[in-house]
Order: sequence, then C-alpha cells, then structure tokens
Amino acid sequence: MRRLAICMVLASILGVYGCGGGGGNGGNGAVTTATLLTLDAPAGSLVAAGTAPDGAARYELVLDGVCEIAVAFADRPVRAASLVPVTELVEEWESSDFSSPPASALLTVRDQQGGIWIEAFLVSEPRLGSGGALRFTADSADGITDIPADFVDVDLFVQTSTAEDSGRVFSVPGRDGTIALNQASGGRKSWTLSIDAVSPVSAYLWSGAPALAGPIDTSALVAGWSSFGFDDVPPNASLTVRNGDETATAVLTLTDPVYDAESASVRFTAFNVAGAASIPASFTESDLFIDTAGAAVDGGRSAAFDKLIGIDYDFEARCSDDNWSTANPAGCNPQPSFMCPSEGLALCPARCQACFDADLAQIKGLGVGAITIYNPNWFALNAAQKVATKVLLGTFNDTLGGLAKPDALSGCTYSSFPTACGQTYARYLIDGACGSHSPWDPNLFCGDSQTFITPWQPFLQDGTVIGIQIGNEVLANGFTREQVLAAAQTLRGVLDSRGYTKDKVPIVISLVLGQESSFCAAGAPPANVDFIAAHPYCTSVAGLPPTWPASGTACLDQVKTDFANISQKLCGASHVFIGETGFNTGCPGVYGTQYVADATTFVAGATQWACEQSLGLFHFAYVDVCPTGGCLAGCPSQPQEGNGYFGLYYTQGYLTKGPLMPKLSPMPSLVCP
Repeated sequence: MRRLAICMVLASILGVYGCGGGGGNGGNGAVTTATLLTLDAPAGSLVAAGTAPDGAARYELVLDGVCEIAVAFADRPVRAASLVPVTELVEEWESSDFSSPPASALLTVRDQQGGIWIEAFLVSEPRLGSGGALRFTADSADGITDIPADFVDVDLFVQTSTAEDSGRVFSVPGRDGTIALNQASGGRKSWTLSIDAVSPVSAYLWSGAPALAGPIDTSALVAGWSSFGFDDVPPNASLTVRNGDETATAVLTLTDPVYDAESASVRFTAFNVAGAASIPASFTESDLFIDTAGAAVDGGRSAAFDKLIGIDYDFEARCSDDNWSTANPAGCNPQPSFMCPSEGLALCPARCQACFDADLAQIKGLGVGAITIYNPNWFALNAAQKVATKVLLGTFNDTLGGLAKPDALSGCTYSSFPTACGQTYARYLIDGACGSHSPWDPNLFCGDSQTFITPWQPFLQDGTVIGIQIGNEVLANGFTREQVLAAAQTLRGVLDSRGYTKDKVPIVISLVLGQESSFCAAGAPPANVDFIAAHPYCTSVAGLPPTWPASGTACLDQVKTDFANISQKLCGASHVFIGETGFNTGCPGVYGTQYVADATTFVAGATQWACEQSLGLFHFAYVDVCPTGGCLAGCPSQPQEGNGYFGLYYTQGYLTKGPLMPKLSPMPSLVCP
C-alpha cells in the first residue's frame, strides 16, 4: 500500500499521471529531456557482479517494489517537475541523456537497525521485472562500497553525466522533521523546512566526467552555500519523507540554510516546484537531495541572467545631437581626450558623460539589475559602472564579420571604419586601439584618421559587463550561422586566454523569434555560444505597420507561450533569456494614449512572470525612439525611423536630447520581490 500512496499523492499534486493503470499516455518526452530523476522503493539489495571495463567494482542494484512513477525535474534556474512512468523510463533510457555517458546516482538507504548509508554509482541498463523490481547495472563511483547487501527505505537520485551540465549533488539524510507553511504577505508562498537528527556528514557526487564522490560535513555544506552560487540562483532539491509505510515526495527550491550542530538540525526556507502540499507537517525520516547543476563553476554556466530584470537602453534617443535629422541617429561617443566646443554632445566628453550619468541614475532608480547597450559606448559604460548597474554589451554588426574572418592586420571594419580581423580584432576590442596601436589608453588622443576603439577591459575586469552580445539579430541582417559560429569561436578563444571564461563573460547571440530552429541543435546553442537572447513579441505589435492584440494580457500570454514552445524548447531553458520584448503604444499623433494602459499591463505582468520563473528579461525599451509622425511602426504611411513606440519613457518633443517624460502610468515596478 505504501507504493500506491506515494504515486497517488504525486499524481494529484503534479496533475500529470495516475499510478498503477499503465494508461499508455507516456511522459511526453520527459525522459529524453529530463536531467534529474528521483526513484523510491520500500526495499532493495546490492549484488556483486564483477568488474566494470574501467576497473570499478560492478553491482546489480535492485529496487524492490519500486513506485511505478519517477519524479523528473530540471536543473536550476528552471523550476519545473513532472511524473515519468518507470516503464517509460526503462523504454526510453537508451535514447536519453542518461545513457551515455552512464548517469551518476546517489543512493540513500537504511538498514534494519535504522542506520543511514549513502553510496555513489554510475547506473545503466535499467530492467523492470514482472514482480515490480527495478534493476540497474551499478558501477562504484568512488571505489568504496560499504553498504549492506539488503536494505530498506530506498531513495535513488539520478543525474545525467554531461560535462556541460556537471555539478554536485548533495545527499542530506535525517530522521525527524517538520514543514510549515509560512504566512503569506502578498508575496510568493513559502515553507519552513526543518530536518532534525540530521547526519553531521552528508555526501556529494560530482556528476561530470569522470564522476567523483565523497563525504562533506553538513556544516561545510551550509557554510559554503554562497560558493555554490546558491545565493544568486537557489538550488532545486528533491525531498522524500516517511511516516511508517506512508511516503511523500516533493521538488522544492531551497534558500536561507541554517545548521545547528548542537541540536543536529538544519532549516531552510522552501518554495514549491511540485508536491510541497503533499508533505505531512511532521515526519520520521527524510532524504534530501540538493542539486547544484547550472552553477558557474570552473568555467561552467554563468548565472548572470537568472532572475534578472533589465532594460534595453536605446541611448540614441537620449544623448544625441541628431534630433532625428537622420533615420539612424548616433549616441554621443567622443574621444575622452577631446576639448569641448561651446555647445553640443557629440564632441564634448563632459556633456556627453553628464547625459549618460543622468539616464543611468534614473534607470538605477527603477530597480533594474542591468541594461543592454547595442554597441560599445565609453560614456554609457562609465555611467553604468558608477551606479553599479550591470551591462550586456553589444557590438556593431560589422564586428561579427570581422571576428569571423582569418586573423589579419587589416581588411575588416569597426562601425564602418577600417581595422584588423580575427583574433587581432578581438584583442583590439578588449584592449582598445588607435589604428594598429594596441593596447591604447582611451584618454590619449588618437589622430591621423586612425580608427579609435575604446577598450572593454576596465568593464570586464570589474564585472560591470556580464556578457557580450555579438551584433543584433544578425541572422536577420545578412549574416550566416557559419559566420556567427566562427566569430564566437574567435572571441571565446581570446576571452578565455585573458581569464574571461564563459562563467564570467558569456557570449550571447540574439535571435528573431523562430530562428531558433535553424540556429540551435539538440536543445542547445552551438559551441561557443553560451546564451540565446530571445526576442519574442506578440504577433504584429512590432509590425510595419503594427496591429494590436485584444489586450496587454493577451499579448503577454502569447509571449509566454512562444518563449516556452520555441526559444526554450529548441535552445534549452538554461541557455535562453528574453533579450527583448515589449508593447508598442503607437504613434501618439494618431493613437494618443489608447494603448498606454495595455502597455503598462504588459510590462508589469512580464516582470512578475520573469521573477516567478527566475528568468532573465530585458524590457524593450527605455525610451520611445521615433519622432511624432515619423515612424512607420506606429504611424501608417509615414517614413520608417527607429524601432517604434515601445519605451517606458519618451524624450520631450520626441527629440534625441532633452527632458525625460514618463509614458506608462503608473510606472510598473521592475523589482523582483
């Protein structure tokens, strides 16, 4: 009856499958896409089966009376769980990431006297017998197997052993515990999870290639919480608890650990991923598996874009002398050594810097964590650095073409000005250049018609820049996938050689919605591309001319669906964030404030959704970039200028410098709770 109890509870909480009927519905590909699994059985055994080809001790691991349902869930920052019938798990194992290399597993069991045992294995070849026994071929991961031959209360945590998603799994067993729902105060519901009689020694398994396992003091695990990246991106965890023959399992997100050695207890704030309501208020046994995969460790995945709310900063509509005398005004970016003329921004470093400083102070006041700038600007970077705002640093589109070419001292362009190619180009970007002279101090005058490139180095070094976006929507602007990959390979190599590995400075490529199908493969971006900045807009709101959805809510619903079913599905949820999305309010000379309320609803709802899902999201844009009557995206039959009326603000008179005017009312909060 115990087996039936757990499966029925899980099915009712997750709402995916029932237990025991076999139904044939399957897991909709959950096995092939999952990275983490939890299996439960009332008893089991370990039988010696010789030696593995690598010399490790080999066993047959038997889970007697295994629950017909396994719990599958994702690496952080994704918060999702589903149920997988064990029959499907066995059938699809060989076609999943669990097959090759063999999956890493932590096994936690009890003996008949209540003693707790934890062992690490590489598991393969699952076989399900007619009597409900699930068998694995299990090779010792650490060369030490002290576990008794027969055991009870079995929990097996299984993780794919891919180098890209490697990380530690911690097993923290305990005997008694409680979970209590905290009083909600308008925010996200949370629980206080307390595990008493917790083991002073936990275990870890590094699921990379090769897998490594060993003990870790529970006190050290809690003390090192921040070093695993858990303060920035809290871990997902599987909790299985027991009261006699009754068992329940939940997938949780854990924060705020407190370990009390004297009372042998550990306490967490827990947020529900799935099943928290099924956990009884008190329990007599618990097995907690904490997953670190997704952490930025030793050049691993950057967590910079997890639960990050940002703004695309279109500074050409704020700090330019152009005032829309051309269709593509340029933001001021003089050489810092210039002497100021009597007026204007373009040639005056002091006035240019003051303009950017004012904008970044305003942006900082909104509470956003980062900005995107679409090309390097010394003054924008300085202003962001002053107020401790992070920057996704874009490049000119022709930079991609230059990086994609073989190394040469000439033959490429930087914002249409001649410069080097290949690795030399990449070094110029990092160190600055004046013609062929690099490194170059930007405070020195660069004359004689030589191309002046201001350096990224100061902003890479202090962490202001959290990623490099090569060009913008480059596949829609004449570049091929092969060029993108060549450019990314060149830039990655030079960044790595300078210590700016992908966990510190990831490479980002922005895609128009739908291009994911031709750019990504096997659910991930190609080599040397660390993140995809997705640009999901609801249908035709950015069209020329636009059409509008029924409401701001309807627009957001479409963005959510498209992002999940296209961007996340094709490129992998852990490799994708939203680089642009927004709501066009239309030309004010035609539509007035008709769509402002919808835009306000969209921005507020998108922020809340991204915070709840721990997504990175950049709102497009800070400011409207079209003058009244001059933008096709908002004014039918008008000349095309800029990108439409997507801003939270606009510049008074729709000029490119002047007072900042709020457009949305009320201005939505851009801060995650």
